[in-house]
Amino acid sequence: MKQGAQATKINQLVLGGFGIIIVLTGITNFISKSVNDSLSEANDWVRHTEEVKGNLLNIKKILIDAETGQRGFIITKNEKYLEPYISANKEIEQVIEKTKEKISDNPQQVGKLIEVETLIDKKFDELAETISLKKAGKEKEVLALINSDIGKNFMDDMRKILNEMMQVEEELLKQRTQEYQQIQQIANYIYWISFFVAIIVSFLSIIVINRYLNLSLQRAFNFTEQIAAGDLTTQLDVSSNDLIGQLMRALKKMSYGLNSLINKVQRSGIQVTSSSTQIAASGKQLEASITEHVAATKEVAATAKEIYNTSSELVNNYKSRRPNKFAVIKCRN
Repeated sequence: MKQGAQATKINQLVLGGFGIIIVLTGITNFISKSVNDSLSEANDWVRHTEEVKGNLLNIKKILIDAETGQRGFIITKNEKYLEPYISANKEIEQVIEKTKEKISDNPQQVGKLIEVETLIDKKFDELAETISLKKAGKEKEVLALINSDIGKNFMDDMRKILNEMMQVEEELLKQRTQEYQQIQQIANYIYWISFFVAIIVSFLSIIVINRYLNLSLQRAFNFTEQIAAGDLTTQLDVSSNDLIGQLMRALKKMSYGLNSLINKVQRSGIQVTSSSTQIAASGKQLEASITEHVAATKEVAATAKEIYNTSSELVNNYKSRRPNKFAVIKCRN
């Protein structure tokens, strides 16, 4: 009877299971990195939009500071009130340049900022003119310029454009925040999916390895049971090099050893039987020889007895004849 043993390559199964986990981990890490990069990019855009909004609000604040400084000087003619105006005149250019850099990806916003920049130049020219007239003591001209609403119109136009730009940035912020949240949600999904996939793959790997291990051990157990039952015709095919394969090879070698031992015992038994037969034949032959010798001895004894009887008879005859001879002799005398 032949029992086929499927190659239970435990080491390869273990390495294969861990290899699958490593590959899945690598794929998950790659996807996670891509998602994290997208998440970081979305977060950068959200922060970028917040910075643009902050710059636009800062432009409004600087213009208000400039007007505050101008009004304080016109009312008091005290030049210390010009400090906000002077600071605003220095800061406005830097803020505009930073804002241009931030919105360079949006041509419409850049165009609106250029309009704001033109109005700012005009507004600062108007502020500078009123301050110069005030310093020159031309109160009527200062009042007339203020009442002309030129500066107010500049501010209204700038506020309108800046509000439009703020609205655009609000929409962009809302859109980018949604994208950020979606990417974050996808990242969470990927994390949990990869986690459960890793658990499932690990569980399946353990089940497969356990199944093949049990199958191999069961075959080894069945093989030893058949040997114990005296069936040494069982053959075991082994094609793995792992510990189970080594165990099966040892069992196979044991089976071959037992077969060889039994064959030797059988051959020795045949030789013993042959020798016993020969000894029995020799014994019978010796018995026959002894029987012949006994018969010959009996025959010799019978012959000797017969000779003895004959001799006795002759002696008796001789004795019976001897006195008659003496009597004859005496008669002659």
